[in-house]
Amino acid sequence: MSDVEFYSRSLAEMTSPDFRGLDDPYGVLALSTQKRMAFLHNPFADDKGMHCQTVGVKGNVAIGGEIHFPLYWRVRGELIRVRYGSTTFVAKAHRKTALGLLIPEFTNKVFPAVINAGAGCSQMMLRLLRYWKEPFFLLPRMVMLFKSRSVVEMKLRGPLLRLIVGCIDLGLRLYWMTVRLLVHFKLKEYVFEASADYDADTFRQVADIIASDKHPYAELHDVRWIKWHLTESFTTDHPMKLTLVKRDGALIAFYMTKIRFHEQASARGFKNVRLGSIMEWQIRHENEVDLPWILLRAGCDMGRKVDAVELVTPDTLLERFFRRCGWRHVGDSNFTFHIHSEILKTDPDIFVKENWRLRPAMGDAGL
Repeated sequence: MSDVEFYSRSLAEMTSPDFRGLDDPYGVLALSTQKRMAFLHNPFADDKGMHCQTVGVKGNVAIGGEIHFPLYWRVRGELIRVRYGSTTFVAKAHRKTALGLLIPEFTNKVFPAVINAGAGCSQMMLRLLRYWKEPFFLLPRMVMLFKSRSVVEMKLRGPLLRLIVGCIDLGLRLYWMTVRLLVHFKLKEYVFEASADYDADTFRQVADIIASDKHPYAELHDVRWIKWHLTESFTTDHPMKLTLVKRDGALIAFYMTKIRFHEQASARGFKNVRLGSIMEWQIRHENEVDLPWILLRAGCDMGRKVDAVELVTPDTLLERFFRRCGWRHVGDSNFTFHIHSEILKTDPDIFVKENWRLRPAMGDAGL
């Protein structure tokens, strides 16, 4: 790959879809306006001149790249700055070259880090992680249908499709009416509030609930993080939505949800799916017994607007509860990291999934 050059694109240079006058037939540089702005507005990036994207160039054409951005981890009460990766891409004609391996080498030179991490990596990236023998955690994805069209049309077409979809959807509506009734009686002492205009004190209370989690390792989700994810999104879909859960006027729990449209929802063939995702949540320790019902309520609320809802969690108790409610395990999400610090490498607990507070909104997945 001696004929490929690498460039560092700064955060400030993400304001424009163009970079160094390079040709961009594969969309390596342009991305979307929303995506570039989301990285630009990252509250943890305190220097707009910092590295944001590694770009591989051949003959004045951008043929591959990877975006990087800073977040923080909370490691046994200490904050550590972490470099996250996003949107690793190599043009199809160059995927059998070493370009995908050279990109990280260049990045480490221009944007060194104690830790680099990623969340929601593609299957192609997972194959690379296995090849590199990097640690990664698989997080089961539980999915429940609210509308059956995307599943049935994989097998049927025409009038029979409409008939079968109509019958199945009628059954689903009756089922979810029953579930919503059960949820209502189970949570009748709780009040659910959703607003687009929370005050600073509310954000602080939400951040305090997250910080009360007992896991020794977690991605930092503080007030800055919460505001960022409520105002930014990679696509024209809306940013995440925050719902507060109160009891006797006190904030007991919260959850954040996101609705996205997928032209191609998975390798299994699901197409044109509007998917609701429960992305972030936390409940006070003394009320944990009600968490499954609260998250089920979150799914029910989104169900009126989507074809399916997903919950990604490594919590076996939550997984068991949702299985009993009819949700099914459909693939996995993931979280991965590489530690360069020799001190952290000697801590075996950091490589144990159960020691982590893991949520689907880690990395850039919430955006």
